[in-house]
Amino acid sequence: MKKHGVWHDENAKPAYFGFKTEVAADELAADGVILDEATGVYWNWTESKAKSKAEAKEKGYTHTPKAYKGYVAQRMPDGVYIGFKPDKVNKSGYLELYSDLMKEKGLPEMPSYTPVPEHQEMAPEDLILTTYKVAVHTHSRTTHLKWLAEIYHDNPAWINPETAAERGIAAGDDIKVTSSVGEFTTKARVTEGIIPGIVAVSFHVGRSQ
Repeated sequence: MKKHGVWHDENAKPAYFGFKTEVAADELAADGVILDEATGVYWNWTESKAKSKAEAKEKGYTHTPKAYKGYVAQRMPDGVYIGFKPDKVNKSGYLELYSDLMKEKGLPEMPSYTPVPEHQEMAPEDLILTTYKVAVHTHSRTTHLKWLAEIYHDNPAWINPETAAERGIAAGDDIKVTSSVGEFTTKARVTEGIIPGIVAVSFHVGRSQ
């Protein structure tokens, strides 16, 4: 890549607005596809856990287990479109800011901030441990691939200079990170790239088997 750069097809057009792709009438009339009037979702009930079409219609798209697997399209005021396909939750094809599903579960139906209880109870010397991903690895499954390991084989703990100074930590120092599930030793990377009060370690390396 250093020698040749990145290749791209100059004639290719960006695939903008995929969610606005209209769905053909024959797809909506396919076997098993029904319309949920409450949400405007067209879905194939045979892909869900419903035992019959009657049960699927009675429970509706939102309350039928695994109904999202049969999602086909979203009816909108000006037509029927692919919309935003749901993943693992029976959401509509809209970009949902208000969620009936969240409300039913007793959770905020609009985007909101909920403090993490453990963060509220932190002692002065505690830090929040977080993880991050790097571009050359997939979880912890690729750490034994030779060429990828040549690119990324070290796993320092990122820590803000302010936080490091409070603990007498300098760049390159060996530090021990301890949590409720265990501990590990690594080197400190003192950087402004992480905010104070945090210690960040990638979850790609560290396996011994």
